[in-house]
Amino acid sequence: MNLKEEVKTISELANIRILEDEIEKLADEFGEILNYMDKIGTIPLHEVETRKGAKHYAPLRKDEPQIHRRIPLKPLEGKLYRVPKVI
Repeated sequence: MNLKEEVKTISELANIRILEDEIEKLADEFGEILNYMDKIGTIPLHEVETRKGAKHYAPLRKDEPQIHRRIPLKPLEGKLYRVPKVI
């Protein structure tokens, strides 16, 4: 995996400009993050006992179908689209 190419791809998808020296720095930071994630992945979670006495409750709402009006998107310059305002 070439981290510099990944940084360039992400910057293009996010539509942001990153200078060449910043790409090197970000690639190093991504590498450190990925190494840390690999280290976390080695933790043997299958050996951890579950707490049977713990009670977790997350109330769920009833799913009901809803009708949403679709507003046509109007392309602006380049890759941008005007979307409805969300409050």
